[in-house]
Amino acid sequence: MSARTRSFALQVLRLCGELHGDYVVEHVGKQLLRAASSLAANFRAACHAKSSPDCFSKLKMCEEKSVVACFWLEANEIAAIISASCVTARARLKK
Repeated sequence: MSARTRSFALQVLRLCGELHGDYVVEHVGKQLLRAASSLAANFRAACHAKSSPDCFSKLKMCEEKSVVACFWLEANEIAAIISASCVTARARLKK
């Protein structure tokens, strides 16, 4: 699971590196990157926890960050669609 969370964070890092657009797209990308990297870091920390309660606490943080990452992935898709629509609308207004 540690390898999977790390892989997810790296995939998100690559995705966010390719995002270009307006403020909204960049904001969503940054939020997604924070959530994904925090998920991977907290899972790794859970694997090295000092006690069972500490491990549980870190795993709950992972759960929270995974929910947040899913939210921002969905928001990223919506932001990209809206951004593309704005570009199209702007081009039509110039005609």
